[in-house]
Amino acid sequence: LAVRLTGEHLGPGETVETELLYNAAVLEFVGARTVSDAVAPVAAEASTQPGSVRLRMQVKPGQALSGNAPLVELTLRPRTKGISYLAFRAPRLSGQPAQPGKQAAIQVGASRVVVR
Repeated sequence: LAVRLTGEHLGPGETVETELLYNAAVLEFVGARTVSDAVAPVAAEASTQPGSVRLRMQVKPGQALSGNAPLVELTLRPRTKGISYLAFRAPRLSGQPAQPGKQAAIQVGASRVVVR
């Protein structure tokens, strides 16, 4: 299962941090890869809590993303038959170092995955 995360109107140095939640009994997190040359390699860290992966994506200095642009692609594989929801927790957008107080909410929604 491939999940592509997109961002909109991200400036140089801006960082997106979020946590992916899923049913670890049904799905297994395989990895994450950057799909835009304007984005630094994604940092994906499995949490000590099963079914949770922390993600950190940053636009490279001197680069910017306009419109709806792909950031990273996440890969998960099925463990067994069942239902899992993919959801994001505590998403936030932080500004570049010159604008440390700049923050905006990220629009996300849960997705239902059925493994047959």
